[in-house]
Amino acid sequence: MIANIVYMIIAISCIEISTDINIPIPPFWAVAASFLTLIVYLTIVKIVSSFLDKKAATIVDNRGVQESYNQFNTIFTTIAILSLCLHLLFFNSVAQSLQHSNIALLHFTRKIYGLFIFFTYVSIFWYIFSKIYNRAFDVNYTAKNFLKQNLRLYIPLSVPYLLIIALEEIFAFLPISKHMPTWMSIDSWIFSFVFVILFFLFLPPLVLRLWGCKKLESERIKTLEKFLIENGFSYKGIYTWPIFEGKILTAGIIGPVPWLRYILITESILDALTDEELKAVMAHEMAHAKLKHMWLYLLILFLFSSFLWNCQDTIAYFVFWIVGLFDPSLFIEGSKFIEITTVFIYLLLIFFFLRYVFGYFMRNFERQADLFAARLAGSRNIIGSLEKIAFLSGRSKDLPSWHHFSIAERIDAVRNTEKDSTYYRAHNKKLVISFAIFLLFLGLGFYAKQSFNFNHVLLLDLYSAVIEEELKKAPDNPKLLLALAQISHEKGDEKKAETLYEQVLLKNPNEPLALNNLAWIILKRKESDSEISRALELAQRAVEMDRQPAFLDTLAEACFAKGDIEEAIKWQEEALFLSKGTKDEKAFREKLTRFQKALDTQSKPTQ
Repeated sequence: MIANIVYMIIAISCIEISTDINIPIPPFWAVAASFLTLIVYLTIVKIVSSFLDKKAATIVDNRGVQESYNQFNTIFTTIAILSLCLHLLFFNSVAQSLQHSNIALLHFTRKIYGLFIFFTYVSIFWYIFSKIYNRAFDVNYTAKNFLKQNLRLYIPLSVPYLLIIALEEIFAFLPISKHMPTWMSIDSWIFSFVFVILFFLFLPPLVLRLWGCKKLESERIKTLEKFLIENGFSYKGIYTWPIFEGKILTAGIIGPVPWLRYILITESILDALTDEELKAVMAHEMAHAKLKHMWLYLLILFLFSSFLWNCQDTIAYFVFWIVGLFDPSLFIEGSKFIEITTVFIYLLLIFFFLRYVFGYFMRNFERQADLFAARLAGSRNIIGSLEKIAFLSGRSKDLPSWHHFSIAERIDAVRNTEKDSTYYRAHNKKLVISFAIFLLFLGLGFYAKQSFNFNHVLLLDLYSAVIEEELKKAPDNPKLLLALAQISHEKGDEKKAETLYEQVLLKNPNEPLALNNLAWIILKRKESDSEISRALELAQRAVEMDRQPAFLDTLAEACFAKGDIEEAIKWQEEALFLSKGTKDEKAFREKLTRFQKALDTQSKPTQ
């Protein structure tokens, strides 16, 4: 279960970080390629499933089948995420052709489409591999029921993301958003942090409703509740966990605060364990709350997300440096290759973090909970519950996962507490040291980023050096000249940038980016009416070639500088409409307000 949650996090990360990358193919072929990708995936899953089904029929020991199922679950989910990346590139290619569509609406549609594609791919795997799952774990689900149970478990976990993107879309169109300070905007880190905390607190009741959990009331449950109260544990109640019709032997706890904290337990585990063994299970879940594991998980994810966001320039520098070693011309001719490589590295870092760093803490938090339960409810009871769960579920005791030690390893750790009274304390010390090392590593990363300006000191200098070297070989290459002009513009050397943009336009008079950026440089100077007229003419040509919001904004500024305020308002309104939901929206809205105030002042009669 936890593995698929992590895969979903990676899929959402993929949706978020590949927003503006597209491959230059016609929309018809992009749609055709999307269908072809899906058909190829479906075919491969069917072939592998048929092969494993025949092989599993000859195997007596379920352990080999379990390992095969888990391995192919990982393989095909990874392929599903890679396929999702392709689908998003194809979607971007289609969206690129919709020049006059609202950008915020396209982003919203793209995110919903991304989630739909991810669930489509994993659903194909669940449906086709249901037979293999039945053989591996000695259960009897129909393909439809197995798919339904998986979707019922995981779709509610996508609710936070769905709510965030819905709020983004609503805020993009609310008139009130233009009056809000920057720190209150939905894309600010303060808003995001507060939203995540609130949702983390209030998500459990929603998940309980979506999963169909019901509060348990019986004499056995009262015994367990008495045990929890005697040990000073506060919670909302003990509920059924009807995942896979309650047939899985498992328990869990959700909710970081007592008044919204619920213990979940399946009917199967209630039937399988004795009262004392159930108390050990309750003690294990209690440990997660008492030891603040849920808060620590949230903190670890938040710190890593901040670290990744902070290191964007460092990652870009690394990508450019690697690309420069092999083929410097890719800086210019293959910018899409660089963008795709950067996205791939981000996904690799996220996967590495979740699999090895986050997985390390998850395994050791689970062990900490086991040792806590052994001290509270007795080693014999926690060992007995683990032995029964392994036997009745048909799972091998020696089968580990990246987020849990194997049951055999968990039992050995509990037995170690019987032999060595300091074992539990030593494990706690190990976790404290591990967390301190994690914080130290992130702190060094933040310090390095603040101490060295990668963007201007390294990244732009590297890019500039490579382009100038290439210009020696092809001094009239307009793409090289344009790239160097952009770098110079970014570094603040507007005189050099202006000269280079002029050279680009001599080679290619209809290059929209050069037209727009040259117009902007001239407008900032505003030395004479003739220069303003030229900036207006350049901006008009840029918009004729490419109706981007930034180009429309430049044209509006040129009209305003020329004194045609009504025309400026017209172009600025279009720029604002097309930039809904983007980082430029607030600045464009403020500029429109400035233009409107100027028009009001101009319209007032003189006294």
